[in-house]
Amino acid sequence: CIPYTKVLAASKLYLYDYGEKKTISYTGNQVKYYLDGKEINMRNTPGIIIDGNSLASFRDVFVKSDIGADFDYNQSTGVVNLKLNGTTIKYTVGSKTAYVNGKKATLPIAPKKLKIKSRGYSQIFVPARFTAEALGYNYVYNSANASASMTSPMNLYYNGKQVAYSGTRGSVSVDGKMVNLGDTPS
Repeated sequence: CIPYTKVLAASKLYLYDYGEKKTISYTGNQVKYYLDGKEINMRNTPGIIIDGNSLASFRDVFVKSDIGADFDYNQSTGVVNLKLNGTTIKYTVGSKTAYVNGKKATLPIAPKKLKIKSRGYSQIFVPARFTAEALGYNYVYNSANASASMTSPMNLYYNGKQVAYSGTRGSVSVDGKMVNLGDTPS
């Protein structure tokens, strides 16, 4: 048995880029995103790859999914603020500079305002890896099947603060037998 993997590529997407004020004929891979092994509903707005970076609709992947971030968007300034578990990311459409909790960060690619012509509405696309990791999620991209897997952090509360822990998770065995830890992290 060989698992079947579907890669969305061959179909063209006609994207209107508001920053460049032109229509792009996108024929690259259309990225699917997964959260804790479950596919995120992209609502007919697949992720795209530009200059080797995955860009995703922030609303579909980080707000409307089980991630459930809050946001505000100022259309006149192009500023998007994503907020989750005490982390705020401030993006400006067209700028490679972002702010994570007020601290300046350089993005691998600037967020873009794009309209998928066949869908008739525009979305703000942000760098998926940067966004996921800034919010505390582990992020792995698989180029073979154009998919990105995100793993939720453990939300711990200690020393009076909420902490999104995304480090190594351990397991326990006694005399070679695994011990079921239930909901207790290790």
